[in-house]
Amino acid sequence: MQRTNLPPTKKKKRNEENEERIAREEVKEAKNMKNSKRRMQSKIDDRCDKLQTMCQNTTQATSEATKYNTSDERCEEIQHKR
Repeated sequence: MQRTNLPPTKKKKRNEENEERIAREEVKEAKNMKNSKRRMQSKIDDRCDKLQTMCQNTTQATSEATKYNTSDERCEEIQHKR
């Protein structure tokens, strides 16, 4: 689509306009990638927080269960003594 019979100044101007357009597109693409990366990092952080909460809950539940298990064992010991 480029015209070869244009005077050199018009060719130069067209080339400059194309370069500017390409540069704007590259900047736009870079910003999109940056925003996409930020969104992905946010999702990763949210998932990590959920997993940490789950781990804490599991640890608490395990310690509670251990408490009850020891209590049950003590109850059994007391019943055997009777």
